[in-house]
Amino acid sequence: MKKRTIALVVTLVLVIVLVIALVVFACVFAFASFSKRPANQAEIISSAVDTLTPEIVDTASVISSQTETHAISSAPPSKAKTPSKVSSKPQNDDWKKAYKNFILNEVDPNSYPEYNLIYVDNNNVPELFMKGACEADGSAVCSYYKGKVSSQYFGRINGMEYAEKSGRFLFFGGNTGYYPLQLYSLSNGTFTTEAKGLCEEGYYIEPGNMVFQYTLNDQSVTEAEFNAAKNDWLGGQGITPPFENKSREEMLQLLSQ
Repeated sequence: MKKRTIALVVTLVLVIVLVIALVVFACVFAFASFSKRPANQAEIISSAVDTLTPEIVDTASVISSQTETHAISSAPPSKAKTPSKVSSKPQNDDWKKAYKNFILNEVDPNSYPEYNLIYVDNNNVPELFMKGACEADGSAVCSYYKGKVSSQYFGRINGMEYAEKSGRFLFFGGNTGYYPLQLYSLSNGTFTTEAKGLCEEGYYIEPGNMVFQYTLNDQSVTEAEFNAAKNDWLGGQGITPPFENKSREEMLQLLSQ
């Protein structure tokens, strides 16, 4: 009986020792396996990074190249500079402002109550015609060129004729037996006197029958030669400004449009 008890105790001890040994072995194995896992994961991650890096670099290069290509292709093509063309047509309505300021600041409204726009020289900017209130006030033609207004006045002369866009016009008028003639040209805002004439009372052949004397540039001429000079100067195309001239207020309103 005593021997069996001892045998059972020894067997129990051996079983316990075996169990403890198994537990210890299991713990050691588990610890060893766990300590090796991070190294393996680090190697896996490092390997993956090494594998993906060339692709990332190549992708970045492709994107950069495509961006540069798009920037170049989307840039507007450069245009060759061409010299600007000079046109005789007015680029704006500066002439209207100039004429308006001229009327407001330079013209006596009592002396020149009538106005009109006519085309004397060969461009698309009209000249400003001003008719005096009476023969003593005379008339005037104004021209706009390169920002300036130039004018030609004619005292005691109200008769004006011009050939449209020819650059030529004349004034002829007067009273009390004195009738001067002025032949003018206009170019680029410059008025030039081309010829002067005069028709004046000479002497009476008999009471009521006056003989007039005619001169051109201080040379005596006949009446026919005098009249021919007028017609030839305008090429037979002489016209007078319209009788329906505009008032000062109407012209200012027109120039304000």
